[in-house]
Amino acid sequence: MNHTTRIRFLFLVSLILAGAIVPEVSGFGSQGPTANKKLTAKLRAFGTRLFTTYRKVGDTCPGDCAFLGNGCYGEEGNDRIHSERAGGMTFDPFEWILGLPFSTRRRPTRFRADIAGDAADEQGALYLASLVAGAIKRPDLRGWKYTHLPFTTLARSARDCAPDNFTLLASVTKLSDVLRAVREDWSYVAYSVAVDEGFFTPRQAAVVKQGVEANLARQGIDADAAPCPATIAERLREEPRVGCADCALCFGRTGKRKVVAPRAKPLVVIFPTHGQSRARAAAAIR
Repeated sequence: MNHTTRIRFLFLVSLILAGAIVPEVSGFGSQGPTANKKLTAKLRAFGTRLFTTYRKVGDTCPGDCAFLGNGCYGEEGNDRIHSERAGGMTFDPFEWILGLPFSTRRRPTRFRADIAGDAADEQGALYLASLVAGAIKRPDLRGWKYTHLPFTTLARSARDCAPDNFTLLASVTKLSDVLRAVREDWSYVAYSVAVDEGFFTPRQAAVVKQGVEANLARQGIDADAAPCPATIAERLREEPRVGCADCALCFGRTGKRKVVAPRAKPLVVIFPTHGQSRARAAAAIR
């Protein structure tokens, strides 16, 4: 870790918290809970409220992303529409987080940063610092973000400065990068594997979990692996029974209680390639 970079990042967070700067960046935050059927809650009677941000795919993404131009779901369908819209808008992520509904046990509020886009642009540091500052100011919320920049000093600084209620996950597509991420102290790693169907059957989920854990063990790494529950369907073309908003696996579920807690060992969350062009995405990382 570059300690100078981390100190600068912390200073930026403190300036935002103090109101000394207004973190206006490209993109937008949703005004209401998402209606995306893959993200919305399916288990709770009233539903967990999940709010999202969007940034422009490509402009804010690392140029070496395997999915960019090769089946990225952010370049397809409604996500593409929102991504293009985000490219022509600006917002204050800190104020957006402060304005989210208060989270209660009966009606939890969560936020996921960047359904599309990332923080590889010139405003990336300001953007990540504003998310961290917002999470610090709103401890009632739970939020998370996947980043394709896990091996940059900026992403590691944001990860290390974030409070327990906001989790950054290293998003990777190679097993070698999973190993590197764990060795570089990422507690949460999102690992995409090539699956043409866009979801796992229970049998596939069990096989891929065992395979990842076995590979980690052979490298002397003690880590857990778990397929994303919101991507497991009982049979072909059947919708998964769990929504992203129900889960909390990506940011701190402990046992049966959905709470944020430090992990005893790293967790690798395994995702199938998904989206309208999932077959192209799968081919891009095979």
